[in-house]
Amino acid sequence: MTAIKKFSRLEAKAVWKENNSTPKRSVIVSFGKSSLIISDENAFPLDHWSFNSIVMISKSKENTIFSQGTNKIEKLILEDDEMINAIMLVCNLKTQNSWPIFRFRKYFKLIFFCSFLLIFFYFPFFLREIIFKVTDPKSEIIYYDNSFNELISKSKICNKNINIKKFENKINQFFLTDHLVDIIVIKYGGDKPQLLPGGKIIIPYRWLKEEKSSINFNRMLEVAIYAYKNRHIFKYFLKDQSFITILSFVFGFYNSFDLNFNNYNWNNFTIEEKTDLNLLVTDEEWINFKNICYN
Repeated sequence: MTAIKKFSRLEAKAVWKENNSTPKRSVIVSFGKSSLIISDENAFPLDHWSFNSIVMISKSKENTIFSQGTNKIEKLILEDDEMINAIMLVCNLKTQNSWPIFRFRKYFKLIFFCSFLLIFFYFPFFLREIIFKVTDPKSEIIYYDNSFNELISKSKICNKNINIKKFENKINQFFLTDHLVDIIVIKYGGDKPQLLPGGKIIIPYRWLKEEKSSINFNRMLEVAIYAYKNRHIFKYFLKDQSFITILSFVFGFYNSFDLNFNNYNWNNFTIEEKTDLNLLVTDEEWINFKNICYN
């Protein structure tokens, strides 16, 4: 190497501190073939620093401090500009402090790790928000279509007459979306009405036969209208799904989400504050529902 031959006769005084338990001592620094030689004043070698291991800790007008590898305790303090420039040239060192670079990398790793944790824990929330915003209220059923069809196949659906369809139109006047609410009365299965995403209201026929069912029917519809207008049911539905299930659906591994129908009883969405819906089910409308399974 040309640089080593050029500085092969170069020597300079320096201060060497081997570790925390030893005092500083005056030494002579010179170049070997592949290392920096640290000797005492009698030219007896004390240590050899490989060129590849030398790093610069600091540089000022007074002196420059070098160290070996990651061992910042061992230091070599030089004031001779010619020797300092020679070491920097042979070891290909930059004039910047290596310690700030080390700290920067440490902070960068910390920031990266914190960002990863933030994304990991908040990504499910963002994904649910995206699904919520891109989904039309009438299309919410696509996320549980399989479970819904399974429920319907086990129950007999009572046929709606014209009067009941008119009543549905009356309910749908509370929404900006046309024909959102779909009231489905089933003859078998279930104990209480269920409010499902996408405006599906499942009402067990035997619930209509209970005492005070007319009062509860009116109240249930008020709760349903309020919940569908504010999309509380769909928000609840998305929170009820695990992150793995949502990802599997998004990437096409599942056709639909799982749905535990017991979690969607209408009284789970009852609110304490009064609403201004002013919904009134007439006696004629109530009789139509009471006799729906006889049509």
